[in-house]
Amino acid sequence: MEAPFVTSIVAASDDPDRAFQQYMTADFASPMPLGDHPLFCITLIRDSEGQFTFLLWRFHHLIADSVSASMTMRHWTEAYLSLSEDVPGTLAARSSYEEVIASDVKYLASDIYRADLDYWTRRFHPLPPVLIVERSTTDAVTHEHFYSDWMIEGQQWIDLNTLADTYSISSYRLLFVLFALVVSNRYGVTDLVAGIALHRREPSNWQSLGMFSGVLPVQFAFKGSESFAQTARRWGFQIDQDLRHQRFPVDHLARALGLFRAGRARLFDLVLSYIPSERIRNDSLDEGMPIRSGTVAATEASPISLHVTELPSEQMQVRVAVNPNIVHGSEANYLMSFLHEICKSVLHSPNTPAENLLSINGREHAIVVAGDCPEEDRQEWVI
Repeated sequence: MEAPFVTSIVAASDDPDRAFQQYMTADFASPMPLGDHPLFCITLIRDSEGQFTFLLWRFHHLIADSVSASMTMRHWTEAYLSLSEDVPGTLAARSSYEEVIASDVKYLASDIYRADLDYWTRRFHPLPPVLIVERSTTDAVTHEHFYSDWMIEGQQWIDLNTLADTYSISSYRLLFVLFALVVSNRYGVTDLVAGIALHRREPSNWQSLGMFSGVLPVQFAFKGSESFAQTARRWGFQIDQDLRHQRFPVDHLARALGLFRAGRARLFDLVLSYIPSERIRNDSLDEGMPIRSGTVAATEASPISLHVTELPSEQMQVRVAVNPNIVHGSEANYLMSFLHEICKSVLHSPNTPAENLLSINGREHAIVVAGDCPEEDRQEWVI
């Protein structure tokens, strides 16, 4: 099999970043082939005049999560800088995934696995109702269309962490509860299941490339008589209990619950994710070198997702994303507006009853574009 390295040429442009963005958007819109094909690809991109060069890495989620992707970028950067300096540096050591595979096989044959199965089947009996009924849509998937970002910093960051400390809960868990309230409000449910992405890295596999992620199914049941503070504390206690059984594969739970026989495609329609800053930081980058490293946005299988990424210097990036093949692409902006309103309300009145938060109305966002005007000429209204 040939190495998955290709070169591509795009039209010369006065805005290289935009040209690369357009190429990347089109590339990620096409599926990566399975079967007898590499599950990653490296593309060298340049214009016809050789004025700019980008290197695009693409990984299939079967072999790499976001932590692995960031780690790969860090290793590549170290190799690049080592070759460009007079004194070569020390490259990262090779890693293996074999021990993890053997450990999983042993777990699936253990009494611990059977105890976890019993725990989860009891946790989801009775099963909360379906959140979203799938539908097809003809919306064009674009880089800007299916997600909405919010940078929490400054006084907002201070207020959020102060409130989290008051509730004895981490700031990202607080955001998870708030967004679960948003989704409950939006879809008219008070009992829903969310999948929390787990990055199962520990000292024994911290530097190993590969897939170390799983999903923890968590039930959010909101009671109108509770204050938000009580809801956050109760949920924080419950997730601590659930995490003791986090190794259990969620697809095994789906089979045990008989989801397909019940006409359900999946256990949850909402996925929540948190990545701390030390897992995305690339300390190898030299400000004097023209290297940028990071991951890019791409649509996921889950209808709705919330990604919380901790950044250096007391910042958090919050991203609401949707799969526009299941829900309308504009839903990301709408859910983000809900999140802003509920965060504002909770920060102002921490003891607000949950039933009051479930009645908050989000603000519709409408983006109007005249013809093919550039991004900076867009006009936005909040309705």
